[in-house]
Amino acid sequence: MKFIDTNIFLRYLMPTDQVKYERTREIFDRVIAGREEVMTAAVIIHEVCYTLSASGVNFYNLPHREVRDRLYPLIELEAMKLKDKAICLVALDIFAQGEKIDYADALAVAYDRAGDADGIYSYDARTLGKIQGANRIEP
Repeated sequence: MKFIDTNIFLRYLMPTDQVKYERTREIFDRVIAGREEVMTAAVIIHEVCYTLSASGVNFYNLPHREVRDRLYPLIELEAMKLKDKAICLVALDIFAQGEKIDYADALAVAYDRAGDADGIYSYDARTLGKIQGANRIEP
């Protein structure tokens, strides 16, 4: 099983380099068809979300909903292995709720909602306060 890194997701989702897009498309075609299993990690999903949604040089400035809509179908594939996949998918939905929500905060809330935590210690009232149901606890 191979590991999918951030740049492979990015080259597939944002085909700015046709040669690299074709190579990554071949990989994802096999994964979509179930002919190849691959794995990734939550930190890679975070980096993809950041790169696609941030503005500036080397970033794509996509709305969070669009990032979720592009990434979610790949992550939910049966042949895409990811620890805590269900949590990561919930985090993508939370991420898509607002432009000021980053994936790391969305992931913390997803773990909390799943019952894996009983609150989130954080001083970040501004961001976590925007997420409905976020159980932020200020120490």
